[in-house]
Amino acid sequence: MRLRKVKNALLKINQSPYFYSKDKFAKFTKKQLVLELGCGKGTFLIKEAQKNNNFLFIGIEREPTIVLKAINKINKLDFNLENILLLCTDAKQLDDYFQAESVQKIFINFPDPWPKKRHIQRRLTSPDFLKLFWNLLVKNGLIEFKTDNDKLFEYTLTTLQENSQIFEIIHQITDLNNSEFSFQNSITEYEQRFMELEIPIKKLVIKKII
Repeated sequence: MRLRKVKNALLKINQSPYFYSKDKFAKFTKKQLVLELGCGKGTFLIKEAQKNNNFLFIGIEREPTIVLKAINKINKLDFNLENILLLCTDAKQLDDYFQAESVQKIFINFPDPWPKKRHIQRRLTSPDFLKLFWNLLVKNGLIEFKTDNDKLFEYTLTTLQENSQIFEIIHQITDLNNSEFSFQNSITEYEQRFMELEIPIKKLVIKKII
């Protein structure tokens, strides 16, 4: 479904206290940093921020209209969240915003699988992105990756094997909702749809090494 863009969305999100700026980010220096790439309307991000007050959660989205939807969802909560920010940028530009070895964890939930060969480098688990994430993560930092797409899952496993000198797989799960890890799983908007269709969710937990 094509996204209906909101007029002046970028202006509106810039006026929100939840929109990333260097000054706002600087106020959270004592909190450990967690990123969600492709945070959508913010459902997962909000759940994680509620559960982990000692962390700062930053949701990353390229499209201002989607960031605005996430901000609107936060504004409608009947409680205050003081450990959440939203950043409108492309994932390949993350090192423009965050220092090396500053991120505790990166969530990658149901990214675009980019099925065509000419788009392989756009996949968030391509070698170039893995190297970017490795640089941003602290020692023993984690990536949590979820997908419903079998081919993307297999591609990611292969890419990680080829980059085993910098990452190791801690958990490999092929049916998350029927696994021992289901109880601690925060569900995204997409994930809810897949669950209703009984589509198995695959998950990897990946740790930075060296």
